[in-house]
Amino acid sequence: MRHITEAYDLLVDELKQKIDMLISQMNAQSHEATIISGLLTRELVRHAGKDVAMKVAREIDKQFDAGFAEWVDVDFVDQKK
Repeated sequence: MRHITEAYDLLVDELKQKIDMLISQMNAQSHEATIISGLLTRELVRHAGKDVAMKVAREIDKQFDAGFAEWVDVDFVDQKK
């Protein structure tokens, strides 16, 4: 019985390590995506204007329900007023 408990504990530790690694990768990808979307949005506002940026943000929200329009409005459009 002791060997089963030890094997189970090893398995649990291994799974915890894998989960931690996956969470770390997910956080890194999320951070990168946020930086990219910020750069793209800033350039869109600069080159096409705030109205176009908000139109694009609303279209993204229609497809993904991401709250992107609010983020664009607060972080990019409001700064330009």
